[in-house]
Amino acid sequence: MAVEMADPAFLPQLRALAETGADYFALKALAACGDAKLAGELAIKNVEQTLVTKEDAPSASISIRTVGSVRRGEGTAWRMVYDQINLLAGTVKFMGETGNPEYVAKIEPFTREGRVEELRTALASAAKASGEEPYTFAVDELNRVAILALARAGGATAIARLKEIYDKGDIKQRVASAMALHSLGDETATELIQLFIEHRERENVEIAKRYRIDMTDDFHRAASYLCSERTNAVLIERLKSGFEDNDDNLSEAFLKGHASFLLPILAQNLSHHDETVRYAAFHLLKRILPDVETDYDPNKPARWQVETINRLRQRALDG
Repeated sequence: MAVEMADPAFLPQLRALAETGADYFALKALAACGDAKLAGELAIKNVEQTLVTKEDAPSASISIRTVGSVRRGEGTAWRMVYDQINLLAGTVKFMGETGNPEYVAKIEPFTREGRVEELRTALASAAKASGEEPYTFAVDELNRVAILALARAGGATAIARLKEIYDKGDIKQRVASAMALHSLGDETATELIQLFIEHRERENVEIAKRYRIDMTDDFHRAASYLCSERTNAVLIERLKSGFEDNDDNLSEAFLKGHASFLLPILAQNLSHHDETVRYAAFHLLKRILPDVETDYDPNKPARWQVETINRLRQRALDG
């Protein structure tokens, strides 16, 4: 609420809450309401106080401090470490969104495989101690966010590092770095991005091998976070070449800025033969036109609701 209203009147409450820990939403709210300085200090504190590095203890590999956990003293060791990694991901995300190059030194280490592997080990050790499954996807998410945040905070200075990631990373890292590079005007990853534009991403061997994890979602989330003219142009070209059920993960900013372009496409797909595509199109249409009243049901075949679809299409054309 404080982020949406951006009212300085919220600052006393936000500052008080921040004393017990500042997650992504608290950092965003503080900055939006007028205390970007405190938000920045807390973001740096999140990074510096969470990690116990070799610099802190030369004889030890990296570990996670849970003393300042957002869930202090709650749950298992694995849960507390997991929460701390999520806190780091939110903090890195916030740092990138500021566009402040001073944060690059805090963000960049999380793009490095050495740091990522150390965090995976720390999380896996905590899981073993707690008798839980060693799920480490939180670390992968932190790494993905860091790649994108590096582009936003570092700008052109991040291109060299992003190229390294694109050349040597796994497919999730390559998708994130490809979009990051493209947002900065670099054409290194044009071939991979073109596959997404043409809905041919599964032709990539790495993507085909792990397509149980929808890489199109990674593509859309990268575009949403980077939110540049160049990444928006990529989304537009993809949607011009077709609409699929996995194209419904569009940001509010993109929907609002391109409603007149999107509405005819969505309206056309209300009668698509695939129920999942109909649902995705209707879901996005409702996000753009939340006040529209209709008895359209994407679960029903289009031939049963022709008049309803025609009315919705006309409403979409009217904007």
